[in-house]
Amino acid sequence: MNQNAAFPAPDGHQLLSLLHRPPTVDTTEPWLLVLMHGVGSNEDDLFGLADFVPAPFHVLSLRAPFVLGPGSYAWFEFSIEADGSRRIDAAQEARSREAVVRTVQAARELGMLVMLLSFIQLLRKPPAGLPASAMAGTTAVAGTTTSVSP
Repeated sequence: MNQNAAFPAPDGHQLLSLLHRPPTVDTTEPWLLVLMHGVGSNEDDLFGLADFVPAPFHVLSLRAPFVLGPGSYAWFEFSIEADGSRRIDAAQEARSREAVVRTVQAARELGMLVMLLSFIQLLRKPPAGLPASAMAGTTAVAGTTTSVSP
């Protein structure tokens, strides 16, 4: 398992910090599982799941870009108003979405199909910039589930 694996960004933009577990067996058609932690956590939180992921998978665990505190990160700031409505920082959400797309695009050379597992609402819909053929599915565990056929 590699800490802070690096993939070159073709457009010169910075990619998200991440942890990477390569496949534990040789395979000609590896998959890529991308893990995204929930608010207040970090890339270490879900990386323990890598031990339970099938051997032909690369596993990436991404760190959200906005710092809340030591070891605590968020994809975007949000609040719950007195009337129960939720307000998010739409600009931060857009920047996070773009960073996820850039990072996954850079890492796509690792896997034939990409699966995203997220404990956040950032992926309410398939990310723009990733072709449907690149994604086996998108799951927001705490929210809506969207499946895309490869």
